[in-house]
Amino acid sequence: MDTAILVLQYPDPRRKRTVALAATSDREALKAFKRAALTDAKLACIKWGTDILLQRHGESELQRLEELFKHLVPDDEEESIWQIE
Repeated sequence: MDTAILVLQYPDPRRKRTVALAATSDREALKAFKRAALTDAKLACIKWGTDILLQRHGESELQRLEELFKHLVPDDEEESIWQIE
C-alpha cells in the first residue's frame, strides 16, 4: 500500500486554485488529521438536528470517511470510537 500524505494548501484567488505549501507522511500528523476530520464529520451530523434525511446523509458520509481512513491511516485498535449512537 502506498503511504498517505497530508498536504497543506493555500488558496490562490488570482488563479482560482490552491497552492501546495508543504506535505508530510508523518504517522502522528496523519493520525491527528484523521481524528480532526472524523470529529468534524460527526459534529456535522449532530448539526442537522431533526432533519432526518440530512442526518442520515451525514451519517453515511461519516461511515464512508471512516472506512477510507481505516485503510489509509489504520488505528492501533480494531474497534472504531466514532460510531454514531
